[in-house]
Amino acid sequence: MSQMSELDSFVALSKILTGEKALRKTLAAEYLQRLKAQNPGSMQKVLDQFSQIANDRYRVFEVKRRIAETKEPGKEDLPAMAQQIIRIWYTAEFFPLGPDGKPTATALSGTQQQYYSGLLWNVIQAHAPTDSKQSYGYWTTKP
Repeated sequence: MSQMSELDSFVALSKILTGEKALRKTLAAEYLQRLKAQNPGSMQKVLDQFSQIANDRYRVFEVKRRIAETKEPGKEDLPAMAQQIIRIWYTAEFFPLGPDGKPTATALSGTQQQYYSGLLWNVIQAHAPTDSKQSYGYWTTKP
């Protein structure tokens, strides 16, 4: 099989980590750019690790073992980076990793459109605050 582009690799990994089958590629490009801008080394390590298992028959298991839960020396930042990939897809924000490979205390938010596109809203079957398509006062009557 041919080599995946970095974006295709990120989308494939994101599908495994989030459990979502359909992720928008344009949004993925924005998220990948944001994650790489803050943690280029850790993000590249995650993508490199995934590229080794992308075509594996048991890739979901291997993502869990080699990325999400690894305790391998030199790869301590991979689980935290995997968590940030999940976080950015669901909420449009993430916590950059510090020099110790652990998330910092300050979250970086995305754009309003990224926030509205968060997977969280589908999971809880609601719209993002300020993004309702219904008329003012809709909440006063029962569905």
